[in-house]
Amino acid sequence: MAFWIVTLALIGCAWRVFTANNVELVHYPQYIPEGMALVALTLSPAESLAWIALFGGLDECFQYWVLARGKPVPFDFNDVYMDLLGGAAGVLVAMAFLRCDSRDDGPRDAWRIWKRPGIIMILAVTAVGILLWSLGLMQLFEDKSNPHHWFALSRFTSPAFWFQVPLNGPNKYHTLSPVEGPILILATIGLYAWIDRRVRISAERR
Repeated sequence: MAFWIVTLALIGCAWRVFTANNVELVHYPQYIPEGMALVALTLSPAESLAWIALFGGLDECFQYWVLARGKPVPFDFNDVYMDLLGGAAGVLVAMAFLRCDSRDDGPRDAWRIWKRPGIIMILAVTAVGILLWSLGLMQLFEDKSNPHHWFALSRFTSPAFWFQVPLNGPNKYHTLSPVEGPILILATIGLYAWIDRRVRISAERR
């Protein structure tokens, strides 16, 4: 119940802070089935959300580099975060049908979470991003005066924390920067890792 409250609160906050119009609410139901399927396969909420973040990121990669190629837009971490919260809701729905027993992991037992493929993958993506940035091959915000980079994570600089783009919708909202987005996504996955440490999920139905 506590994580349902947390999830709904995060969805409410994301709607208020990151949403330009209510059409974007489709991100939540769109990723509920993926969250349900992934937790049934991995039996791990944290790993399920790691894969959701990766899938949502790939979706935004296609939009950023193909559909919006050359346009002054950011890589939309707002959408990835909404996808993540939709996946979190799906994880909780699936857990209602799976067998969940309590467990109490010690500090050494908690390391098993870090060994899961989805967690390793998202940490590897993060590490590669940091490496590319440190070598100057990736820019956080595009600087056309510096041609010595492969790509930039944003072709848009927010004019303020809260702003409105009339073409996007009626709401003032905040665009997650290429620094804020990954930190918020990783922190949220870390939050749901608490379920992994306290609950043992099995494929048996209740």
